[in-house]
Amino acid sequence: MENAQVYIVRSDKDTHFTGAIVTDAGEAESITGLPAYKCVIEALNIISKENLAWEVELYTKNTHDDAADMDNDSYIGSVRFTAGDGKTDGTYYKYSTANSVVNFRGVPYVDEDGEGSQELHAILRNRSAASKSAGAAGEAVISVQVRPDINSGM
Repeated sequence: MENAQVYIVRSDKDTHFTGAIVTDAGEAESITGLPAYKCVIEALNIISKENLAWEVELYTKNTHDDAADMDNDSYIGSVRFTAGDGKTDGTYYKYSTANSVVNFRGVPYVDEDGEGSQELHAILRNRSAASKSAGAAGEAVISVQVRPDINSGM
């Protein structure tokens, strides 16, 4: 990637992923702030109050997964972290593709909701036997480091 600027896009702990999430369930969000509708996701991170096994599923549309019709499902990939991947400073658990065994090489991302949308569509899924708590006790934030896809003129 040429010298395109790196942007950080983050969910908001007060509005995204605020509900309880039981084992294998997930919460879908569309997070604003992408610098362009075509980007390359270079890293994915989670900060969480609870040490859980997480999966972040990425989608190209705000409809996320479509259980009724596979042709309408916009899934493009996911990143899984074990509870052991969560490093703590005593306050929060931090998970990152930059310092895990996950082989993450940059994911081309296109928001297919259209050029004006510029949202990251994701589902935070709990892969632990324990449930994620709701509210302040279960706060979790995902962030991605992205670059506009300069090869597409964006």
